[in-house]
Amino acid sequence: MLAALLIDANNIVAMERLVAVMWDTNAPATAVRQVQDAVSGLRRNLVACGTPGTLISTRRGGYEIHLARDQLDLLEFDHQRHLAEQHTTPLETAVALRRALACWRGDALVDTPSQVLEIDAARLNEKRAATHKQCLAIELDLGRHREVIDELTALLHEHPYDEQVAEHLMVALYRCRRQGEALQVYERLRRTLADELGVDPTLPLQALHQRILTADPALAATIPANGPSVTPPESPAPAAPGPAMAMPVRQLPSTYPTSWAGPKHWPRSPGCSTGRRRTGPRWPSSWAVPVSASPAW
Repeated sequence: MLAALLIDANNIVAMERLVAVMWDTNAPATAVRQVQDAVSGLRRNLVACGTPGTLISTRRGGYEIHLARDQLDLLEFDHQRHLAEQHTTPLETAVALRRALACWRGDALVDTPSQVLEIDAARLNEKRAATHKQCLAIELDLGRHREVIDELTALLHEHPYDEQVAEHLMVALYRCRRQGEALQVYERLRRTLADELGVDPTLPLQALHQRILTADPALAATIPANGPSVTPPESPAPAAPGPAMAMPVRQLPSTYPTSWAGPKHWPRSPGCSTGRRRTGPRWPSSWAVPVSASPAW
């Protein structure tokens, strides 16, 4: 219930969606009443923890949870992505993207028993992966090929068919004078695509492979940073682990009373919004970057 409200924070979540989240396609005749009871239970828990019960308001046809940007990491993530789109220099864009990525502590909606929320989790995780790829591509162009190799390697392991990630990793390795390893990345991907999907690498990746074989000097080119240098923002300290979400409400207490309101088949997960694990990328302490404003955290 809380996860469904948080995903659409500051927007009305329809009763029909909440019913689907809680029971998928097997809603009982009393589903609406049970949703209402679950929301009442959430409000009581919030009040017991010193947070206004009005945080969750009743709307026509549903409910809405009201949060400021600095109270929910998902809102902060989207805000930093928006800022990245507004910046005019690659370095400033990379800073905003790193700030966005720092909002993550693991996969979204972990262990949430809902097929509806599984779809939302996949969407959010894909958005994070796309942000990560964009950030690493910019940093690679900025000449940070040594620093991004480990992240690209991990990202390719997570997405073994992603040719864009493989391309970035091959270029990064080549620029570190690790031509043989760059060629091995291509060969592993080629075999994976052939064995598991029955396809060949795309023509652009084949062309990159050929350029590495011929030691094309143009592959070493990078773009200027175009900006002053200051210390990058620190990532937030790890939060206490929890089973359900990667998007904690920052200013709410990290635990809730043990009372529970919801369907009997749902696992008891008080404080489900606090579960995050620190698995995301880290700022290397030696990279100085321009920051136009203090980070939200």
